[in-house]
Amino acid sequence: MQGFFVTGTDTDVGKTVISAWLVARLDGCYWKPVQAGNHPETDSAIVQRLTGVRPDRILPEAYVLPEPIAPHEAARRAEAEKRTVSDEALRQAREDAERRAQEERKARLDAEHQARRESERRAAAERRAQEDGEKMAVEAARQAKEATKAERRAREHAEKRAVEERKAREVAERRAREEATRRAAAEARARQEEQRREQERAARPPRKAPVVRRAKRREEPDAPPTKRSPADPDRPLQDEWGLFDPEALVYVSQNWSEVPVTPS
Repeated sequence: MQGFFVTGTDTDVGKTVISAWLVARLDGCYWKPVQAGNHPETDSAIVQRLTGVRPDRILPEAYVLPEPIAPHEAARRAEAEKRTVSDEALRQAREDAERRAQEERKARLDAEHQARRESERRAAAERRAQEDGEKMAVEAARQAKEATKAERRAREHAEKRAVEERKAREVAERRAREEATRRAAAEARARQEEQRREQERAARPPRKAPVVRRAKRREEPDAPPTKRSPADPDRPLQDEWGLFDPEALVYVSQNWSEVPVTPS
């Protein structure tokens, strides 16, 4: 059993405080063999109050002297009663300390195991999150690439359509210019032809108007008498071939009562 012996050359130099610190840090037991001066409290009580350990961790003193002076002088004056610590108490205290050390070690191992499992779980979660992030980044890159391709195709299609429209517009303008040129040429030729004809007519001598004489139709003696139109007596109602005048027939149909009837 390993222990520390704390000593000092005078009173109130910090022996009790250092002992309490060692008990708290090392989870040990405290024992002061000779206690010189017990007012208002002993060093064992001070150590228990400062550390908060269980009473069985504080072993009883072998000698308790009332005066706070040198132990041999205090013993000579007070003739204090010796108190011995049995081997059984020491063994029990040692076993308790070992049991508590084992429990604390087991608790520490359990805590380390739990912390390791928690760390592994967090690492796995972070790894999954990283993988998901990488997948999302790859998907985003793919979508961006597809969008870039779509934009390039749309731009190429627009450029191609613009080129086709420009070519069509150029062809239409060329055809319009050719048509305008052809019409202008045709109009120029027509004007030239008209001018040439006018010049020919102007250069040609004037012609006399022909005299047209209508020959009188001779009636045959055996021809039937010609019927006259009631609207115009000088206009025959029926020609020599027996055909009626349409206008005369319309007048006869509208003015039937006024048409004179002559016996044939």
